[in-house]
This record gives sequence, C-alpha cells and structure tokens, in this order.
Amino acid sequence: MDFINQSRKANITKAVGGVFVFLLMCIILKDRVYYDSLFNSAQYSEWGVSEWMINYEGGFVRRGLMGQVIWFMSNISSSSPITLIKTISFTSAFIFLLVVFRIFSRERWSLFILPLGCCLYFTLFSLWARKDFIVLLLCLSVFGSCKKYLVTKSTLWLLLFWLCSAIMLLTHEASFFYTYPIILLYVYYYYHTGKINIKIRDLLLTALPIIILMSTVCFYKGNSLIAKDIWQSWQGCFNLFPDVHGTSFDSCHVGTGVNALTWSTISTIQFHLSKNYPNPCVFFLACWMFIAYFYIVSNLNSIDLSFNSCKCDNQSLRISNTLLPQAIFMIPLFTILSCDIGRTLSWWIFSSLFAVYVFGDLNLAPIVRCSNCLQKIYQKVSRICPYIYVLLVLTVPFAMVNGPTLDNIWMYRIIKSIILHL
Repeated sequence: MDFINQSRKANITKAVGGVFVFLLMCIILKDRVYYDSLFNSAQYSEWGVSEWMINYEGGFVRRGLMGQVIWFMSNISSSSPITLIKTISFTSAFIFLLVVFRIFSRERWSLFILPLGCCLYFTLFSLWARKDFIVLLLCLSVFGSCKKYLVTKSTLWLLLFWLCSAIMLLTHEASFFYTYPIILLYVYYYYHTGKINIKIRDLLLTALPIIILMSTVCFYKGNSLIAKDIWQSWQGCFNLFPDVHGTSFDSCHVGTGVNALTWSTISTIQFHLSKNYPNPCVFFLACWMFIAYFYIVSNLNSIDLSFNSCKCDNQSLRISNTLLPQAIFMIPLFTILSCDIGRTLSWWIFSSLFAVYVFGDLNLAPIVRCSNCLQKIYQKVSRICPYIYVLLVLTVPFAMVNGPTLDNIWMYRIIKSIILHL
C-alpha cells in the first residue's frame, strides 16, 4: 500500500511539474517581445541594437569592441548590421543555454529555476539581452582560466585569463563588478586555507593589467563628439540596409545606446536611480524580489514539486555562501550604474552559480554565519507554509525592464485577468 501511495504521489508530482513547465513555455512563446525579436525588423535607434553599434571609429571608448567587429563584418560582407547583431545575440544565447544545461547536469542542480529564478523570461532570445550572454560566457572563461592559473601557475593560463578579461571588459565594463571582487574573495579563501601557495607580488602583477584596463575604460567613457562620429560611421549601412521604419542617416538623432556615451556621471546616477526606484512601493517590491530570488536559487536542490517543506542542505549553504557576497559586490549595479534589474538579476545569479561551479566552496566564517542564519529563517517559514516555493513563484516579478512592478507578477496578472473577464 505504501508503495502504491508513493508511486501515485510521484505520478502526481510529475504531472504537476509537467503542466507547470508547459504553461511556462506557453507564456514564453506567446510573448510579444520574442516574436518582435525573432521575426520582425528592429530599429537602429533602439537600445537593443544601438548599444551593439558603439565602435572605435570615433576614437577609443567603452563598450566599443563588439561594435567594431560588427562594423568590420558588415563592411566586408555587405550584411545588414541588424542581421549580424541578431545572429550574434541569438547564437550566444543558444550556446549559453547549452553551457548552463551542462553545468547544471554536472552539479546535479535543478533546472526548475530556469527561467524563473534567473529572469531568462526577459532576456532569452531577445534583443533586450544586448551583450549579456556573451559577457556571461566570458565571465565563466575568466573564472576557469583564473582557477587553472592559481592551481598550475602556468603562463599560458595567465595569458588566457588576461585575454578573456580584456575582451569582457571591452565588451561591457559593468562585468567588472560581478567578476573580479568574487575572484579576489576566493583567492583570499584559497590562500587562507592553504589551497594555493602564491606570492602577494605575483597576485598584484596578475591584477595590474586588469586594473589598468578598467581605469582606461572608465576614463574614456565617451562624449557627444565621439557619439556623433560613431553614428556617422554607420551612414553607409543605414543607406544600404534601412530598418523597419526606413531610417536614413541623421547625425542629429543618435541612437539611444550610442547617445548614452554623452551622459555625465551625475546624470547617469540620477537616471538609474529614478528608473530603478521611482517610488517607495517599487523599493519594497524590489526588496521582496531579492529575498525571494535568494531563496529560490540557494534552495534550488532542496525543493521538489510535491511541495514539501524544504530542508537546508550542504548544497543550499554552498550556493548561499557565494550568492550573498556577490549581491553585496553588485550593489552599484542594482542602484546607480544600471537600471535594467531584469538583466542585472541574471548577472548576479549566473555569475554566482558559475563561481560555485568553478571555484567550489567559499567557507569564510562571517559569510557562513550569515548564510546559516538566513537558511534557518527560510526553514522556519517553509515549515509554517510548505507551499512557500509555489507562492514565491507566483508572487515574484518574473520579467522586467527597469524596477519591478505589479504587472510583472503572475498572481497579480491572474487575479487581474479573472476580474476583467467577470
């Protein structure tokens, strides 16, 4: 009888999980953003395209590497820049998914957090992702080459570490915040526990090129003259390959991504803060969102679809110990340096999981104490409400451009739809 009950419970669990995943995929496939990105023409002036068009034709400037590559490929192959951007963006997203599935399989992590816990609903196969998947793949490469260098002291791995770092920082300098502080923390932990034996001088020499490059990128952040020169360099492409609105060259109307090079530091901070947290309601919703995502991701292996109370295990603490300091390192990106929380969440979660996969445990006493405290609180809540995971899934914002809103929450949408159809 017990065997029959267990078998029935397992079948119910699989059925519920299957329906849930099916509904998830239906929502993703019917979303207008995906159809627009995949099948319709884009505009040169929109963020998802124009940020790719930043190049070095107006002089050295941040984020110009990929734009220079696309500019060169477009000129020698007579291909539309938008076609090249879509090809690179969607190919990198596909490769990223393969890599993530491989890592999750090796670590035996649950895929149930995808796309919910990682906001892939918002970015996957969408021009909204911009260069994110390329940068995250480079972040993983930086982690891997750094670990190999620390263990082997090989010059080849050091050169590869510098190369991947250079490409990543020249593609998007924001990657600095979710790559190198966590590396530094792991190096400290490795050194403190005797896992590596490396001189401080060698560590400083290893970090010096990265510090110089990041400082250079920050110094050459761009201005209005460079932005106009960059936009003018695409004049031939505008004439040969007009976008969906038949855009012709207009030096006075620079694309939004390129025009961002003209922002001052103060205006950048003010813009991002106003978009991220326009009112106290959004701020509290964002706090709830971070708490929920931290629970979902750190407990990804302790949840089963039968909705039983979760149990804090070593895997939960292992992920939590990296997820927690990474959130602190990324505070500038969540506040004043970025306003696309739907993207920065992906940076936070995937960079943390990549770090755990490459470097392993981060058992520093202060972090472990905080993680234990948080996981115990989560355990108490899950005992009171065994359906806590489902409630979080239904009430956490799943897709957003800037700060989270009620329209980003499934439960709100469901209730709103029911009321409207009564």
